[in-house]
Amino acid sequence: MRIHDDQIQAQGFRGSTALVSQLIGKWRASLPIPEPQVRGKKRQAAAPPRRRVSARQASWLFVKPQEQLTDEQQTLLARICQANADLEELYRLGQQFVLMVKQRQPRRLDAWLVRAQQSSSVELQGFASGVTRDYAAVKAGLSLPWSHDYVAYCTSSLGSQSKHFS
Repeated sequence: MRIHDDQIQAQGFRGSTALVSQLIGKWRASLPIPEPQVRGKKRQAAAPPRRRVSARQASWLFVKPQEQLTDEQQTLLARICQANADLEELYRLGQQFVLMVKQRQPRRLDAWLVRAQQSSSVELQGFASGVTRDYAAVKAGLSLPWSHDYVAYCTSSLGSQSKHFS
């Protein structure tokens, strides 16, 4: 820029270098962006980097009904489940538990507990053990309309279990 300053000042310009830089910057910004010259096949732009999913985001995806997920959330959930078989199992069992609670299906509890206790997820096994310890209350919560508070707690607790995997 120093050479240009000297040339401009030799032609009678008395302004500062900062002013020249500012004016040239504005001028350059107004120019159209040239197409990059590529020899041979055109290169494809790299895919944008995938952002990391927080444990909180993943846990809500795991307990939210699939029909309520956006296309982007469904894609993200599929990517999570494809990346780790344990997470896929956790998602499947979590969805089964949430559905069992929402539809109040106490007859499904015993089979679900067996599958959860055989799961590779230590956290899910711990959750299933807690449900087993409070079996009568959970069974009543699935059966009786006024016992929904504890079952709702279990559902939200299940959502937090997936954070241990991410």
